[in-house]
Amino acid sequence: MKGIKKYLGGLLAVMFAFSLMLTLSVRAEATDTKYTVTISLGNLGESKEASFNTSKIEAMGYSASNIQGNKLVITENYNSSSPKTLSRNAICEAIDIKADSNGVKKHYVKGLRVAGADAIISSDIVFDKDETYVVAYGVGEVISYIVKFVDEKGNAVASPITLYAGKGESIKVPAEHITGYTPDVESKDIILNTDKQEVVFTYKAPTEKENVTYKEITSIQYINGTPTYTYDYEYVEGEPQVRTNTNTGNTVVNNREIAAAGTEAGAAGAAEGAEAAEAGAEGEGDAAGESAEGSDETTITDPDTPLGIEIPETDTPLGGQNQRSGLSRVLVTIAVITIILIIAVIITTYYVSRKRNR
Repeated sequence: MKGIKKYLGGLLAVMFAFSLMLTLSVRAEATDTKYTVTISLGNLGESKEASFNTSKIEAMGYSASNIQGNKLVITENYNSSSPKTLSRNAICEAIDIKADSNGVKKHYVKGLRVAGADAIISSDIVFDKDETYVVAYGVGEVISYIVKFVDEKGNAVASPITLYAGKGESIKVPAEHITGYTPDVESKDIILNTDKQEVVFTYKAPTEKENVTYKEITSIQYINGTPTYTYDYEYVEGEPQVRTNTNTGNTVVNNREIAAAGTEAGAAGAAEGAEAAEAGAEGEGDAAGESAEGSDETTITDPDTPLGIEIPETDTPLGGQNQRSGLSRVLVTIAVITIILIIAVIITTYYVSRKRNR
């Protein structure tokens, strides 16, 4: 047991040391890893038409030593939790374009693109890998244009925006989203010809809803005086007819049930029915008397009280004997089960004691 504990303790110690080494190696790798981003001025840099503005580079937190000819080389330590970034707009503003002898700039900076790609990036640069970016240029002089947002009366619904593009360039200007207003068009295509050219979007003002309150008016009319009631009567010629319904039931005569027939003939019919019932009762009484003369049966009339019927001794039920025989069988069964249990206990005790002696 002690050997197993020592073995498990050593295994846990090795696993802990291994995990600690992995953690330290990951931290060291995260701290020591560095990535380099290179910004190239391209052909305009080689012809000296484009150059980096040293003061603007230093304002970004770097030095003139990062400018190597027509390239800007920046190296940063990599941090996976919070990697450093380089502002795309700041880089573009730090590039100067030289004007010609007439004071006209033939190119302007459009943005940055990854080396070997045509698309201009729209996000900032992240130091998570080694990458080279090339400055993209537009042909022509850079001029400004102003986008305004007004309502139908000419009042400003949002602050104007000043943007820049190349002179003579065809551009698409999108409308801004302003809550509660709808622009006349989603975008406008323009060609920049003059500096500070205006692009105006007209917005429809939100529809005002009037609060309307509805009041329910109930009209009540009062009438003075005693109300007059009018009744409608209908007269029927002839004598009124009376209909009597008699429910059928059971009539007991001399302890025997006979059916009493109902009639719907009225008071006279009911009397005739009673007389018929009485006559039937007398006839049954005569029949009962004749039957009594020819038989040994006892007839019980209304004023007589039943005194019971004698049962011969031979007809007496033997319920007590059946109960005694059933009780005897139960006692015998219980005795047999008890004997079997005693034998089983004796045999079990014998084998248990025998095993103990061994």
